[in-house]
Parts: sequence; structure tokens; C-alpha cells
Amino acid sequence: MANEYSNAWRIEVGDGQETPGFAKVGGEVSFEWSRSSKEIDTSSKDDGSYATMGYGRQSVSIRANGKLKLPDVGIERISVIAKSPTPELMVRITKGEIVKYEGLVAVGNFSLSFPDDDVATYSYEMKSAAAPTVDNLGATS
Repeated sequence: MANEYSNAWRIEVGDGQETPGFAKVGGEVSFEWSRSSKEIDTSSKDDGSYATMGYGRQSVSIRANGKLKLPDVGIERISVIAKSPTPELMVRITKGEIVKYEGLVAVGNFSLSFPDDDVATYSYEMKSAAAPTVDNLGATS
């Protein structure tokens, strides 16, 4: 078992074609990839003083930020999709050439920051819009 180093992990966005081509998002500094599930209370009056719980549907969230470096096909696609009436695109999370996650996501909360005498930055959020086609953290090929 070895430590994972984040510089090998990248976000790639699809081009909207039926068989999508993917482009890396340039200037990426960091991203968070999380999964959450709805809690379901399955308890009743018959269960006594302890509640019984379960989990329901899952959703995937990706939050990313980086340094703005234009021209950049990846961040430009995100910017265009984020302001469209149906802000959805295919996204991949890769480690080198290995696809760890691929699926349709909704894009929102896209923002740019232009501080005085500093580097321009971006951030955005993505949420699963459909079940992923690839969801394999442990993939090795």
C-alpha cells in the first residue's frame, strides 16, 4: 500500500459529443470528491428508545479551484456550461490514464476572482446528474 499524491489526480470535462472527447481543466490547484447519502429513519414506536437508520440514494459532489490560465479548453467549457439553461456535462476524474470516475454532472457556483497584484483564480461545484458510468476508486487500469 502506498500514499496517494494529489498531483496525479485530475478533472477532465467532456465536449458534449455523443462519444465525448475529454480535456483536462488547466490551472487546477485542488478538488474535493465526495459522496453523500440521504439518511432514512426506519424506526417506529415498536423499536423502543433507539432509532434505527439506513441510507438511501447517493449523490456525488465535486468542488474544485485553481489558477486561471487562458486559453484553457477545460475551464472555458465549464464557464459556458455553468451559464446554460441545462448546465450539465460529462466529467472524469483520472489518475494518469486511469479513469476513476465518469458521469453526467450539473455545474454551478462558478466564480472568478481577480485580486489586486495577484493571480486570478476560479472555483466551481459539480453534482451528479445521473448514475455514473464509471465509479471505481480502486481502478488500476
